[in-house]
Amino acid sequence: MSAKKIVVRRGSDGYTPASEQADGIQLHIELPAMSGHTADVYLDCLEVLNRVFLGALPQAAAGTEETVSGFSAPRTLNPRTLFREAVMLAEARQLILQDGDWVTAAGLSQLTGLEPAALAAGLRAWLRDGRLISVSDRSQEYFPVFAFGDSTKCQPTAEFDAVVKVLSKKKDSWGIAFWFASSNHFLGGKRPKDLLRSTPERVRCAAEEEVAWQLDG
Repeated sequence: MSAKKIVVRRGSDGYTPASEQADGIQLHIELPAMSGHTADVYLDCLEVLNRVFLGALPQAAAGTEETVSGFSAPRTLNPRTLFREAVMLAEARQLILQDGDWVTAAGLSQLTGLEPAALAAGLRAWLRDGRLISVSDRSQEYFPVFAFGDSTKCQPTAEFDAVVKVLSKKKDSWGIAFWFASSNHFLGGKRPKDLLRSTPERVRCAAEEEVAWQLDG
């Protein structure tokens, strides 16, 4: 790979037309020649850092700590702090994807018995209607197995739908994924995803408490 330095051009420097600058600064990043896979890895790293940085902005301005992704935002815009938070976020993502509760569309097709074409149409509709969420990693989309109950149901359960509709008021897809995978004080230290089938009402109430806590914070 060439040692050429990455060049970043701000839209305000004239690279982007003024008419396209109204909603914020746009950056143009030039990379040395690399494979498609390497570029995807780079973009994944950039996306994680971008999420941490943008999550820190509201706190830097207003003193709040909770980000839409469910992680505590750094108290300052110190680069070292941001990089440390980005590493923690990346590691947390990998732990979630490695526990087997998030699968690709192909894996979901095997679990539910739905044909790939029928499943693809269903996924688009469920995501559009807010009945399902997905997370992306290295250009691959993953879906929660526990959204489909005992994995024999051919669509997301009403219980999952109810919880997601509550959490989506304050969290994005990764934030919801973190919430389902984390021990929860309102559930006696249990993880929401482990109780969704047996006590869905408790999980929904815990979600409401989470959102209320964030709004109060």
